[in-house]
Parts: sequence; C-alpha cells; structure tokens
Amino acid sequence: MRAIGNKIIIEIDKDPKQTKAGLLLPSDVTKGYKVGKVIEVGPGEKDIPMSVSKGDTIYVPSHSGTIIIVDEKEYTVVSQLDVLAIV
Repeated sequence: MRAIGNKIIIEIDKDPKQTKAGLLLPSDVTKGYKVGKVIEVGPGEKDIPMSVSKGDTIYVPSHSGTIIIVDEKEYTVVSQLDVLAIV
C-alpha cells in the first residue's frame, strides 16, 4: 500500500490511554480527535513538503479521513491538512 499526494495512511489507536511521555488520558479527553500511528506518507505536493513521517503518532479530528480495509486490517487515510499535532 502506498500513499499519494499529501495523503497519510494511519492506523487508529482504538483505545488511547497513555501518551509516549507517560501522561494518562481519561476517556473523555479524547473526544473530538483520533490518535493514530503513521503507516505510510505520500510524497507531498508541489511546494508543500510533508511534515509527517512514517512511524509518527498524530492527532486528527474525529470526523476526518476515509476508512479503508486492506487484508482484513482497518486503516484511515487523511490529508496532511487534517493533522492537528504530531506527538
């Protein structure tokens, strides 16, 4: 699987409980966004380089992205513009 343009393929963390820094997140804190690990990153678009790298953990709005299923595994495809933060 390969991302194109400014697209990012992520695997959504279904139950985020703790950040990499060790902070515990109550379940109501995560409303409004999703947390996911970047699986693939597109090459970007003309004059807009990609700021996200493979392996990054990112936050995206909960309503963003398109769900795809490949080999019975669920992924979400989002635009780089949808990324709220990189952890």
